[in-house]
Amino acid sequence: MVHDIGYVLTSDFIEGICVRVTNPQAMSSLRIGQLIVIESSTNEWFYAQINNLHTAWFHDLQDQPILHTIPKRADLMQLFIENTISVRAVKAYNGGELLAVRSIPLPGLKVRFATEEDIALIYGPRDGDHIYLGEPLEMNVPVVINAQQFIERSNGIFGKSGTGKSFLARIVLAQLIHGQKVANLIFDMHNEYGWESRSEQGSGKVKGLRQLFPGQVLIFTLDPEASKARGVKPDHVLNIAPEMITVDDIALLSEELDLSQPMLDGIAMVQKKVGDGWMKRLTDIDPVRVKDDSEFFGVGEGTLLALHRKLHRITALPFLRESSENHLQTLALALQSGKTVILEFGHQNSVVTYMLVANILTRLIYQRYVHATEQFMQSQQASDKVIPLMIVIEEAHKFLQGRVARSTTFGTIAREMRKYSVTLLIIDQRPSSIDREILSQIGTRIVAMLNDPDDIEAVFTGVSDKQSLKYWLSTLDSKKQVLLLGHALPIPTQVRVCEYDEEFYKTLQSNTDKAVEELFG
Repeated sequence: MVHDIGYVLTSDFIEGICVRVTNPQAMSSLRIGQLIVIESSTNEWFYAQINNLHTAWFHDLQDQPILHTIPKRADLMQLFIENTISVRAVKAYNGGELLAVRSIPLPGLKVRFATEEDIALIYGPRDGDHIYLGEPLEMNVPVVINAQQFIERSNGIFGKSGTGKSFLARIVLAQLIHGQKVANLIFDMHNEYGWESRSEQGSGKVKGLRQLFPGQVLIFTLDPEASKARGVKPDHVLNIAPEMITVDDIALLSEELDLSQPMLDGIAMVQKKVGDGWMKRLTDIDPVRVKDDSEFFGVGEGTLLALHRKLHRITALPFLRESSENHLQTLALALQSGKTVILEFGHQNSVVTYMLVANILTRLIYQRYVHATEQFMQSQQASDKVIPLMIVIEEAHKFLQGRVARSTTFGTIAREMRKYSVTLLIIDQRPSSIDREILSQIGTRIVAMLNDPDDIEAVFTGVSDKQSLKYWLSTLDSKKQVLLLGHALPIPTQVRVCEYDEEFYKTLQSNTDKAVEELFG
């Protein structure tokens, strides 16, 4: 690759920097979002990213007849073309330290391509403290995310259907599990994370997280028969007691179950009368005696009959059984000890089931973490310190949209920004349906191709320079390319995503061997 690009032509802190490209060969190698370096004569320079590319005839020749007489030869034509690029300074480098940009480079300073050393300096090394996702589109050097900063906030993986969001999540999760920095609770709606599943190309199989980390990952299932049919041996079968379902859990499902506000009010009135057995009482209603029940509860007959019919969809779920406390205790203790728990849904993977179970478990687990965190804050004993927990949910907009987000545990977690050592990794194809306040709290965003203008606008909620980033996103391919931005990396970056394959597995093992060698010599 050509090393030199050109020199700074004009520089403005607000409007950006214009670079004149003096090497014709360089122009064909430049890309939107690419990292370049602006050098000075001292040990100080700027890292900048390309926002736009320009090429035009020289101004003093563009109206001259001579242009019509130039032979159509590329080497001669180039003599009359002015190439410039618009760039934005993103980091300053001075005395071996990366700094925020608070000044501008002077005109005439040399501009060059970033080297592998520059990339490593910006992002950090590929090691156990970083999450490796791939390479810049124009280079073959690693781009990594700071793992500690990643788990400090809730994060999102966004992209339209078919862009490989689950594979991206697996790449991230595998490295977090390997680094043992966070416990993970993964609601595995489509049975993709625990055991082997189809490769992204669909022609082979890839390993699940349990196969990669048998000592650190536990599989729970709601459907043991489905697990058995796939050749998976789950660690535990999870049942949920009907009494664990609250009125708020049902309210979350109001759209899916087609429940009106009078119906939700009716449920609240029944619950007030009979307590935890409210659901059984409603589903046991005898249509012949509904008038008596209507008078007793103060709820209309039609409302009671509708609830009797609609709630059977819930009570018919096969995993709703008594005596599930031991299973939940085991699950909670596994998380508190730093393990990763994957809950497979098997054939019980309807949106209603997924939302119900995820909401119940998240509420119960979160309550434990609130208690444990408060206990540590009081005692300040190292033995009481809580291992951070990251909860992974798909179809995240179902839990985080508008009014719903303000009343669910998921919304509380997203807004609190790890106050109680719990964060979310949300995976979604419709970010426009997620509450804007929650989107603004997302720390790091991994964004694959999106087509809907509302989704594109939403995914950049609370992000500065969003107009440029929209252009960057629009240049991505539909597969294997993402835009990274946010808290856990220094600058927005377009990345060619690494493969989740045997080479990836070997790299994880290699890093483990290296860490052991460093520890024991």
